[in-house]
Amino acid sequence: MILTRAPLRHASILVLLSISPWSALAPAAAAEVRNERTLERTFAPAGEAIHRLQVDNVFGSIRVRTHASPTVVMQARERLVAADETWAERARAEVELVATEENGVVDLFVDGPFRGPCDCEGDRSRWRRHQRVRYTVAYDFELLVPGNLELELATVNDGDIRVEGVRGELDLRNVNGGITVEGALGGGRVVTVNGDVSVRFAPGPTRAASFQTVNGDIEVLYATAPDADVYLKTMWGDLRSEFPFVNLAVTPEVERRDDGRFLIRSEQWSAVRLGTGGPRLSFETLNGDVVLARSSG
Repeated sequence: MILTRAPLRHASILVLLSISPWSALAPAAAAEVRNERTLERTFAPAGEAIHRLQVDNVFGSIRVRTHASPTVVMQARERLVAADETWAERARAEVELVATEENGVVDLFVDGPFRGPCDCEGDRSRWRRHQRVRYTVAYDFELLVPGNLELELATVNDGDIRVEGVRGELDLRNVNGGITVEGALGGGRVVTVNGDVSVRFAPGPTRAASFQTVNGDIEVLYATAPDADVYLKTMWGDLRSEFPFVNLAVTPEVERRDDGRFLIRSEQWSAVRLGTGGPRLSFETLNGDVVLARSSG
């Protein structure tokens, strides 16, 4: 069932960051250094139960799965590539995985010369303009967590984000990679730039959530016919649903200005009600399709 059909898709708009030092490396030579190691740590509740996990990565992937324990178990594969041993030693000195647990929050933060002070409080992810380096240190995270945890996960290059079975609030951010969420109950925000978004909802999503990409498709899977109010938007793609729906009126956003005038915004969303309606779920892409489908699992 087609909701609307947009014109033929234009060529994708590439959003690339020139932050990766990979491009600075010359073709593999005898002096090039490649090292790998695995870092492991278990975080146990210290008085207060662990209720939140924060992972702020730069290069590499993040995968989070659930287990029956109240602990958070981390395994991080560190991948170092450097032009020579001198640069490798510099990488070991400059890049660090900082892991802490305090007040029920586990925080994993990859620090290095690509970070810098920020004028705005609480934002550690601002990129520092720095000299070009001839090494890369990437971390691929595998984490086991309690199922009700809140998650704040971010990476930039060279990896996807995958979350399986976590029912807490989600804040997932990627730039050059996809995001997959299995068993979501809704709640939170999932955003990438160059990559697909796939979300498989547990029966009956209960909280509002938004899912967004720029260059990629969004696939939304339900095990049973859902009850939800769904808002969909694409510029160069199709909106498709396997479920019967009722069209909803889209109310434009109205903002009152300081001078007493009103600013009215209409952003060409399509809105439908699935079943009897429910939490608001929004799905937005620029170059891609949005598909609502029945899960085969």
